Amino acid sequence: MTTKGTVPASSVAAKAIRRLAAVLMLAGAMSASGARAADDYFASVAGNWSGNGTYKDHATSKGEAFRCKMQLGWNGPTQTMAISFDCRGIDRAAHITGSLRRASGGVSGSVTANPDNRRFAVTGSQSGNRLALALKESNPKEGRPTPVAMDLSLSGGKTINWNLRSRDPMTGREFTSLSITYKR
Repeated sequence: MTTKGTVPASSVAAKAIRRLAAVLMLAGAMSASGARAADDYFASVAGNWSGNGTYKDHATSKGEAFRCKMQLGWNGPTQTMAISFDCRGIDRAAHITGSLRRASGGVSGSVTANPDNRRFAVTGSQSGNRLALALKESNPKEGRPTPVAMDLSLSGGKTINWNLRSRDPMTGREFTSLSITYKR
């Protein structure tokens, strides 16, 4: 029973439940579209890339020209990406392999850098067209630059800018030790 000008309690509750259901559906759709956007990013960078750039041993050293090839393989059902970088300069070469896994809005995994078998735990995040990763070396080599961060930015779907930040063993300062622009 209602009085003039009032709404039955059951009607107010029904409206509140409908609003809550709409908000939950919208949140679910946004979450699903966010997951699709991440899948779209990882799927869009999958494939073979090649590029040029520079490598530096120390913050003050002159950069050495590097030529690199990169393969990224995305597996949507398992949310994993296989990575392989092969870079060569005049005096040195480097090969990095590993895998990343996307879960709970973050990215984690591991990579190994050769020729000296350096191993790194990787954590980070993907946002828009950028993948930002932190690196932690399991057994740092004394006197060598220690890589601490990697950034891959996709531009126009056909270019990836890859920057590796390292800590200089002489000064303790961070610097860009490797900067490569990849194209398909």
